[in-house]
Amino acid sequence: MKNIISLLCGILFSATLAEPVNLFPVRDTTGLYGYIDITGKMAIPSQYKDARDFSEGLACVTVNDKYGYIDKTGKMVIEPQFNIAFAFANGLARIWGEERGYIDKTGKMKIKLPQNYDLRDFSNGFAQIIIEDTIGFINTKGKIVIPPRFVKVEDFSEGLAKVESSGRFGFIDTLGSWIIKPQFKDAWTFSESLAPVKNNDNFWGYINHKGEFVIRPQFYSAYGFKQGKALIIDKSKFGYISRTGKIIIEPQFELARDFSEGLAAVQINNKYGFVDTLGNFVIPAQYDFTIEFKNGLARVSVDSKEGYIDKTGKFIWGPK
Repeated sequence: MKNIISLLCGILFSATLAEPVNLFPVRDTTGLYGYIDITGKMAIPSQYKDARDFSEGLACVTVNDKYGYIDKTGKMVIEPQFNIAFAFANGLARIWGEERGYIDKTGKMKIKLPQNYDLRDFSNGFAQIIIEDTIGFINTKGKIVIPPRFVKVEDFSEGLAKVESSGRFGFIDTLGSWIIKPQFKDAWTFSESLAPVKNNDNFWGYINHKGEFVIRPQFYSAYGFKQGKALIIDKSKFGYISRTGKIIIEPQFELARDFSEGLAAVQINNKYGFVDTLGNFVIPAQYDFTIEFKNGLARVSVDSKEGYIDKTGKFIWGPK
């Protein structure tokens, strides 16, 4: 029941705080950043030394070497004042300046922590804190709910967090109790109710929330599910499997990324392109680097020049 409540809380955070903004940071010939819309039209003029993606309705930007936050109209809603700042997650943003902690969307310090604490972003209602190389968790009220005692930890996902103990990996709940005892040589976090884990024979398979294998260990390496598909490696090549463990796109790529908005970036002959869910190239491999599609556009790099393409491969900003 506790795990179900934690999972529901994570879903509520995502549902209530997500405010998609279809604006994308770009840098002009002067070296300053602004934002374009999905058609490539400049929506917020270039004026920032640095600019990040929008998250939960706000974007972190730099003015005079200080970080602040703007809304989708370009209005500075939190004045530049922080030495280091990060994206909003679960309604809070991690900042470092004269004080260290988390602010809300008005810029008010909601959680103040000592300067010797290292912090991580919130995820599903919890954030990692690191004190003298040991890791614990706080909640969105700033309360330490799991005292720092771990060395290797991942964020909570689906009510469980991957944790290392004595060289083995298992999963704890939001109270810090072991739900799946540390027994695996390696592991990734849960996604879509399954987690990739590595057994004693160095093969990867997938377990459920009870720690039971539902896809037997058989892969050289494996990654989390996204949109019903997971990346696996076999004989040094990347491919994709379904939730039953069936290979749906044969391992054939030098590198590959998760599916996003129905397409996945893959690399062949040192160039990236995009394939559909059947493994067919819909955008030929021609880019030096790319990031997955988000809100209809993907950031790509060609000859050290960055731009954005739509799902037909057409540049809406950047290299032609």
